[in-house]
Amino acid sequence: MALEERGQTRLLNLLRREEAWLRRGAKARTTKQKARIGRVEDLRGQKTGGPRRELSFNLDTGKRLGTTIIDARSLTVELGGKRLIESLDFSMRKGERVGILGPNGCGKTTLIRALLGQLEPTSGEVIVGKNSLVGYIDQERTGLDDTLTVGDSVSDNHWVTVGGPGGRKRHKIGYLEDFLFTAEDQRAPVSTLSGGERARLLLARLMLKGANVIVLDEPTNDLDLPTLQLLDAALCDFEGSVLMVTHDRYFLDRVATGILNFEGEGKVLFYEGNYEIFKRLKKLQKDELTLKAETAAKVAKKKKAQSKPKKSSLNFNEKRELEELETKIEALEEKKGELELQLSNPKALSGGHNRLKKLSSQLSELEGVLLELMERWEFLEAKS
Repeated sequence: MALEERGQTRLLNLLRREEAWLRRGAKARTTKQKARIGRVEDLRGQKTGGPRRELSFNLDTGKRLGTTIIDARSLTVELGGKRLIESLDFSMRKGERVGILGPNGCGKTTLIRALLGQLEPTSGEVIVGKNSLVGYIDQERTGLDDTLTVGDSVSDNHWVTVGGPGGRKRHKIGYLEDFLFTAEDQRAPVSTLSGGERARLLLARLMLKGANVIVLDEPTNDLDLPTLQLLDAALCDFEGSVLMVTHDRYFLDRVATGILNFEGEGKVLFYEGNYEIFKRLKKLQKDELTLKAETAAKVAKKKKAQSKPKKSSLNFNEKRELEELETKIEALEEKKGELELQLSNPKALSGGHNRLKKLSSQLSELEGVLLELMERWEFLEAKS
C-alpha cells in the first residue's frame, strides 16, 4: 500500500506538470508534441479510480470425463516411518470440487502426489480414468522456464488454441491480456514475476491444455482480490472436476462441493458440502460423542452405586462432622464468590500482574480445599 501510494504521488506530480504544459497552449504540429499529448491522456487513465483492466476467463475442458475419474482404493501412505494416510477409499465424480483440509504436515500434499501417481503408495491403489486429463499447479508454482519471456512460455507462435486440440483459436497477446499481462509484460522474463503473477501465468497455460481435472495446491496464495473472485467464479462454472488444498475457508465456502478432512492418525474422511456444512457436521459429531460419553458415565456411576454394599449408619462423631462440614462449605463458597468477583472486576488489573497472580493462587487453593470437603461430605451423606 505504501509503494502504491508513492507511485500514485509520482504519477499525480507528473500529470500536473504535463497538464500545465497542455494548458499553456501546446501546438499539435509535431510528432513529439502529439506523442506528449497522448501521454497526458494515458496518465489520466492511470490515476486511481480510472479505467483498469479486468481479468476475464473461462476454464475450458478438453475431453469429456468418463465414469472413472480418480479412484483411491484402500490407499495407505507412509513417509519416514509415519503413517499419513490409512485405508482411504475415495472416488471423484464429474463436476465435484473437493477441498482437502488438515493441519500443516498432516499429509495433504502427499495425498495429492499419491493420487497423481507421483508417489508410490505403501499399499492400496489409485486408478486414473482413461479420459482424465489432469492439470496440476503446485504450491511452489513450478513448471515455468525462468529463461523464457512470459509470451514465449505460453507459445512460441502468435496464436494459441484454448481448450486443447480442436479448441478456440486466439491471438497470444489478447489471450494473455485477459490474465492482466500487458504487451510490455509479455516481453519480460518469467524470472521477474511475483508469486501471484506466476500463478496467473500457470492458470493461462493450464487452460490451453484443456484439462478436465484440475488439481490446485494452495491456489489462493499470492492472488489479489479481483483475481480470487474470478477464480471462484471460473471454478464454479468449470464442467470438469477440481481437487484443491487450501487454508482459505472463504474460498472453500464459495467453491467446494465436498471436503476431505484429515482427522488424525492417518484417518481421512469425506464430507458432502462446502466448508460451512462441514463445520456443522463436525459440531454434530462432537455433540454426539459428548452425549455418548456423558450417558456412559451416568450408567457406570449408577451400576457402581447399585453394586455397593449398604453403608452402616453414622456414629455420633460422624454426625457432628457432617454438620460442621456443611457450615464450612457454605463459608468457603461465599469466600470463593468474593474472589471470583474481584478477579472479574477490571479494577483488579490496576494491581498489576502480582495482584492477579495472588488472587488466582488464593482461588486455586480454596477450590482444592472445597473439593476435599465436598468429597468427605458426599461420603458421609451417602453413609447416612
